[in-house]
Amino acid sequence: MKFIAILMTWVAAVSQSADPGDAAGAKQAVAAWAVSQVRPIDDASWIDEHVNDVRVVMVGEEVHGIAEHIELKSEIVLRLVERHGFTHVALEDDPFKVRAIESFVRSGDRSVEEACQSLYWCWNVSEFRDLISHLRQRVREGLDPVRVIGFDCQSPTHALRSLAARAETDEQRLAIEATRSAFDRESASSREAADVIDEAGQDALAGLRMAFGKAGSDEIAHVDRALARKTATNSIARMDARDLGMFEIITDVLDDDPEARVVVLAHNAHIGRTPVYEKFGGGFRPLGQRLAEAGTPSLVIGAVAAEGAMLLDPRQRDADSGLHADLDPRDRQAETWLAIPHERWVLALSTPVAADTPRAVKEWLDAPPAGYFDNYGPARSLTRSYDLLVGYRRVSPATP
Repeated sequence: MKFIAILMTWVAAVSQSADPGDAAGAKQAVAAWAVSQVRPIDDASWIDEHVNDVRVVMVGEEVHGIAEHIELKSEIVLRLVERHGFTHVALEDDPFKVRAIESFVRSGDRSVEEACQSLYWCWNVSEFRDLISHLRQRVREGLDPVRVIGFDCQSPTHALRSLAARAETDEQRLAIEATRSAFDRESASSREAADVIDEAGQDALAGLRMAFGKAGSDEIAHVDRALARKTATNSIARMDARDLGMFEIITDVLDDDPEARVVVLAHNAHIGRTPVYEKFGGGFRPLGQRLAEAGTPSLVIGAVAAEGAMLLDPRQRDADSGLHADLDPRDRQAETWLAIPHERWVLALSTPVAADTPRAVKEWLDAPPAGYFDNYGPARSLTRSYDLLVGYRRVSPATP
């Protein structure tokens, strides 16, 4: 108690003395405010008070490849499934790759390593495999299986592979090949190129519909979403099409079953409620913003870290880089998290900021500096984008 009293005295002193016009004083005010507001946590019980009327809980990560972020997701998933009756776990990955996970959880028809081997690199790690094994254990104990789904439609490859496994006629096989050919064209870099690819793609989709009918509806919808992304002529439009597909898949789950409750596992950028790259042509509308606009009761949890290392995307590795990389010590948000004297903490952002909060803090909450937290460009407003932040003082790479 004495430590807390001393800490709060220091917080008050720094907050009152900081001049918002002074950069160093503003940083001190922000750090002091963060220290005063966070709550140290040891498990996922803190989430209980936030999910009573929520249908979707979204859990983020500032960069892929951090073990603690995946462990956080696992804790939250198990808590929500076991204590709150959540029915679906939605993974930022291809829906048709994730079907192997669903099959493993329900029937144990393969090893967990085999089930995860085709997933996006940041999910094919030991920490995530542990979560999937826990979900499988629930089935062994006679508990209802949780649906595990993918919701990221970037490529038609696995959807077409699913159709090919069921193709019985020449018409079906030709329709699949025509679709592959449409996607194999040069990427669109102009409106004219996009129109050419889109026309070929729409013809191919019509062929798939004729050949497979309702039996191929899931795959055809996936290909349609992937085509929208393929034919966008800039990176912002491609991301917008991608997140629209995410929104449609999550919404379909909620519409199909009024009792469905979904835990979404994704990057911070996808789950926030405000546009990404807003300063560049209005940016793109992420999944979290689309769900908010649709009136879906949701809880948005961002995840951050002060220092440590991450697993590298295999595409970024070379002879010198190895498997891991340190988080950039120059990150302009890490200095705030470093001031917090807890190994792990949660910060509520949905509570209105007190009237006497220093102006520097209010400005930081509304327009924080860019950093790992949102690595698609300038960081978004924390208070308008997220309900809660979970932070770690030090993180480590996920285990491939």
